[in-house]
Amino acid sequence: PEAISAATRLLEASSSVSMSAETPSAGSYVRAATAALPAASAAGAAPGFFSSPPQEPEASRRESTNVDRANLFIVRILYQSYGVLGGLQPFFLISKTPDVQLTYGQKWYNIAAGSKNGGSEMKVLMIGDVVGSPGRRMFMREVPRLRRELGLAAVVVNAENCAAGSGLTAALAKGLFEAGADAITLGDHTWGQKEFPGEIGSLERVVRPANFASECPGRGWTTVTLPVGRFAVVNIQGRVFMQSVDCPFKTMDRVLNEIPKDLPVLVDFHAEATSEKITMAYYLDGRVTAVVGTHTHVQTSDAMLLPKGTAYLTDLGMTGPYVSSIGRDLKPVTRKFITGMPSRFEVAEGPCVLEGAIVDFDAQTKKATSIETFRVREPLQQ
Repeated sequence: PEAISAATRLLEASSSVSMSAETPSAGSYVRAATAALPAASAAGAAPGFFSSPPQEPEASRRESTNVDRANLFIVRILYQSYGVLGGLQPFFLISKTPDVQLTYGQKWYNIAAGSKNGGSEMKVLMIGDVVGSPGRRMFMREVPRLRRELGLAAVVVNAENCAAGSGLTAALAKGLFEAGADAITLGDHTWGQKEFPGEIGSLERVVRPANFASECPGRGWTTVTLPVGRFAVVNIQGRVFMQSVDCPFKTMDRVLNEIPKDLPVLVDFHAEATSEKITMAYYLDGRVTAVVGTHTHVQTSDAMLLPKGTAYLTDLGMTGPYVSSIGRDLKPVTRKFITGMPSRFEVAEGPCVLEGAIVDFDAQTKKATSIETFRVREPLQQ
């Protein structure tokens, strides 16, 4: 009954002629109905319940309404999207404060994949490359709040650019864990700090690419154990336009034979080429819970659930200064492009962004139920 009621309010919000001052915001309807969708579907509300053509909300044309036009537009777009039950991809603003702007981006939601095993659902935030001290500041400030407000079970973060833009140290890893990280992944800058090869062996929840040479210290996958369940995190690196490493496809076959079969598996594929990333995702579809890309520092808009239940995103983006060239100061980068002369690329300063994706999955079936891009952005300084 609660599910049907919440879904009904969504329809009312998208078609009401007028709304009283006591009426909750349309945004609250969106959140309530989104949370209720799996149960509403199971109760018989879908597909026909959402199939009627939506009407243009009269309230959106009335100057006197207390519900702002943006929220009504969001509801209308969301309602239209639910007509396609295979997945939905609205791009909408959830909240805005003077300090940060919080944006949920594209979401792919599988209504039919709602968990049938009560209490086994897990929500994990996977965060893109943390760049230098500005990125660390953003991560340490925002992640504790996000864990509380979003009800996150865990946070996985790529930190290969954490130390002055190149590599990681044990001390910096400790800071990320204390701020709320449950696992840290790396990439081609793994050995950017000279002391790190001697430190990584003691960092059980830090993983470097599993397809590095077998003689390299560290591990390619780890297990995260939580009160609500366990899952594995794997780090691999691409070979297209990257330094030479072992075959990532064969490496994943080997790693999946090592990981206990009952564990959901989240994969950070640190790679340059989009074709290599999406090919890997389909290669692993149904064998892992999620494949997300890192390395480019540019968040992509192709979040999706693959046919066999694997969540996919080509690139999570970055956590660091966004008035920059993927986190680096613009002046030396621009000079290098114009002159071709070598230059030292320092980490930029200024307002930061934290980007990533929220992956919801069933810990028992190991299948993803949704993936949604995510961004927290500090306002641009005038």
